[in-house]
Amino acid sequence: MAATASRFVPSLFIPSIIFRASDPMTTHSEEQRTALRARVIAQRKALTDEQLQRAAHALSHLFESTPEYQQATAIAAYWPVRGEADARPLLERALIAGKRVYLPIVRADSTLLFAPYDADTPMENNRLGIPEPQVAAERLAAPRDLDLVILPLTAFDDAGNRLGMGGGFYDRSFAFLRDEVRQRPVLAGAAHEFQHSERLPVCDWDVPAQLVVTDERVHRPQADLYEAAAH
Repeated sequence: MAATASRFVPSLFIPSIIFRASDPMTTHSEEQRTALRARVIAQRKALTDEQLQRAAHALSHLFESTPEYQQATAIAAYWPVRGEADARPLLERALIAGKRVYLPIVRADSTLLFAPYDADTPMENNRLGIPEPQVAAERLAAPRDLDLVILPLTAFDDAGNRLGMGGGFYDRSFAFLRDEVRQRPVLAGAAHEFQHSERLPVCDWDVPAQLVVTDERVHRPQADLYEAAAH
């Protein structure tokens, strides 16, 4: 197939102000988050299949270079939808390397458990329209059972703050990490580079990522720069 020209994807711009949920400006903060989600989803949808494939392989190679991936034996990721960064090539290589691979299951209380996954696992769409593994309940893993969790995101900043789709599934499921010194599992965002922003509006319940890997580089939070990473 002949290569197609890459489509230009404009960079994000977010004002360099952080609002917390406890601030009087909370409504302004939520408006920013909503507008940002809409803008990034539109940018992701503008990507061609070729661009998505190329980004998926670049991201997976960069993930493989990190000590967090190399030291992990139990890795969870997600099934990409609507142009999300695709870590499935990494999961294929993880299985070949003998690592255990999991995908999330959304529970009725909007928290997550994680189902073992390989190429032969039967999949079925959940209530959100996202494919989930169909496995016996006793095979499901709790969030604390994992070594590395690769997170979907809409945007991320230099402090490791991430903006999701607004469901709060990962923030609820990994809330325990806000209070623990031993950061296990490691939370690693996966994104397209254009999803990077200097600073994001932040809420008190947000759980930051310890690193974010894109199709271009590995971002490690500069937590000392922003108050936002302290919660």
